Amino acid sequence: MANRGSGAGIPVLRMVYISTVRSVIDYAAPVLINYPERDLRSLEVLQNQAMRIILGCSKSTRIELMRELNLPSIADRINEITAIAAVLMIRRVENALKMAVDKFSGNGGASVNKLPKCNAIHMYCFGSVNGVRVGCGVIVREYYEENVSVDEIMYKRIEDRTSTTDAELHAIHEGLKLVKNKRKDVFVFVDCQSALLPLNSKSPVNIDLANGCKELVCAIERNGNFVHFFWVPSHVGIDLNEVADELAKDATNKEDVDIESTTGVHGPSYGPD
Repeated sequence: MANRGSGAGIPVLRMVYISTVRSVIDYAAPVLINYPERDLRSLEVLQNQAMRIILGCSKSTRIELMRELNLPSIADRINEITAIAAVLMIRRVENALKMAVDKFSGNGGASVNKLPKCNAIHMYCFGSVNGVRVGCGVIVREYYEENVSVDEIMYKRIEDRTSTTDAELHAIHEGLKLVKNKRKDVFVFVDCQSALLPLNSKSPVNIDLANGCKELVCAIERNGNFVHFFWVPSHVGIDLNEVADELAKDATNKEDVDIESTTGVHGPSYGPD
């Protein structure tokens, strides 16, 4: 390796390059990730020239030998920065979802009635398993004033042998899709605690389905509203929860499957809304 001999030292020159050139590349990494490596060639050549200047090397010096500067290739750096950004984004989503999952006790119906109603949405989600048949049901009560509301129902049959937890998650996902663009605060009521755990888990069993729910929550919150989840026990006098239960049971009797659910790397695919 050549010896620079005079002028600024290697650490100083490396820092100048990182602060003035690579910082711009890092900033653009989420956009550059979409470019094939051949389109990044000019940036790679630029960095190679910079490494030769920093180390005082000739044009014939192999790139691998100049990696002692700990400057990865442009493509590798872009992948690294984008991965870090994705992790930070996921963590922000997870932190947003570290909401208190409140539990109702005593007279559930009375507890629900204490929640805000004006310009809010109360959504009840239920998953049902009947033998091998599985369904989910959702009832959305959209309030305009304290005593003025409109109900919307949805029930869909899910692929046979889907777990109870995933059935509940599908109900949550379908319900959030219904209310995503309504621009109101959303109170979600679920009677299956195991369905709420994946929303705060870093590695849920059905990661695609759980992340789908998280993305919808973030979409709602980006509009300036919030989503609050509540666990409610069954059959405690909450009428709308019983309606969601019946809708989920009715869904298991449908002839056609609306939601084909596959747990794993391929993720779920959804039938028509």
